[in-house]
Amino acid sequence: MNILKFINFSKLGYPDKNINIFFIFIICNLSIAILYHGTLVYFGFHYPNNTFLFNPADRWADWSNSVAQSSADNPYMSVGPAPATYFPFAYIFFQLGLGAHSIIKYLLISIFLSITSIYSVLIGGDTSLKCTKSNFVKLFLGTLLCYPVIFSLDRGNIDFIISMLCIIFIATINNRLYIIGILSLGVAISLKGYPAAFLLLLLSERKYLRFLFCLAIVFVLTLIPLFCLWDGIFINTQGLLTNLSKFHRLYIIGSASLFASSDPYNTIRLIIFEILNLFKYNYPIESVSYQVLKFYKWLSIFFASLITLFVLIPRVEFWRKIASICFLTILFPNVANDYKLCMLLPSLYILLLDHIKSKSQRNVFIISLLLLVPKSYLFIHGKPISMIINPILLVMGVYYIFSDSFFYINFRRYILNLLIAVRG
Repeated sequence: MNILKFINFSKLGYPDKNINIFFIFIICNLSIAILYHGTLVYFGFHYPNNTFLFNPADRWADWSNSVAQSSADNPYMSVGPAPATYFPFAYIFFQLGLGAHSIIKYLLISIFLSITSIYSVLIGGDTSLKCTKSNFVKLFLGTLLCYPVIFSLDRGNIDFIISMLCIIFIATINNRLYIIGILSLGVAISLKGYPAAFLLLLLSERKYLRFLFCLAIVFVLTLIPLFCLWDGIFINTQGLLTNLSKFHRLYIIGSASLFASSDPYNTIRLIIFEILNLFKYNYPIESVSYQVLKFYKWLSIFFASLITLFVLIPRVEFWRKIASICFLTILFPNVANDYKLCMLLPSLYILLLDHIKSKSQRNVFIISLLLLVPKSYLFIHGKPISMIINPILLVMGVYYIFSDSFFYINFRRYILNLLIAVRG
């Protein structure tokens, strides 16, 4: 039975109504979560039951730790709570946080980009109804009160900033401000590599010069710091690769990411660990992780390949392309903590400002909303139930993106034509 039938979204359709539903849904669910966890605080419950966020003792740590690393003689050789695994341009960006009022600077940058991205989306629409003061305020407040946005700001993470840069890219891709969009995407990729998935959009629309221009921006922003800053390209590259290896050992093989994550990989690991604990089997976490990763890495590669081909198919609706890319950035390759759900915002904005007509479009919209609200009402040995719910919702979202038979037919035709072209 389709659980979405129990949710009344009958008023979905035109942008004004979509934005109203989004705003009310976010506000209501956030209020319920605050009331619930506030009640637990009143009755003396402690972390993690007293919040839907991360440990309050570690607030803004992602930003503070990265800013501290950026001030070192070489960020990749610095010692800190987490290895320095960002691309080199990110540590130039983090230097904005040096000095007094570091957190205020971070929040101001986030708010500025949020306002800019929402304004870019609204003025890029086809109707004047979208660009109203009421719609702007509802989108702005609704965005800042989304669970992954609050989680990202609470952690001091830059995934929210990256999602806003991607929105600017999407909003300007087909208007005269496309240069700003290309620059925004280039910066986003240079901060963390995964926004490169949005380059598929340029390829699918045959904007090859813009594709190359964006790559050139990434090339400059990445290689110049590697060559010219700190200890030179060889030591910098060696340091980055060493830290990526540490990250893999701590977060993918180890247990450091087994909290507030939305990826199927951690869900599978969590379920296996709970089953092993139930039968009192004491297997090392690393051994289980290696076994899960053996098949999961091939599953994620297949998924990434499928999405890539899907986006490149001619005549696929724009919202489907954006949604599939956003889901790809979350689900590929392995670990996705909850702040990475901010990458749903680009596709959500497209859906909000569209005339929602098809069943698949409505379902993807509803699933996106469900992913953007707190769900940590129950805990399994200190792990939130959202770690099981969110991956299921993400998989359902991917299913509904592909759900129409028309697109199965077009996908099959595209693959057949591709095979014929390869064979010559």
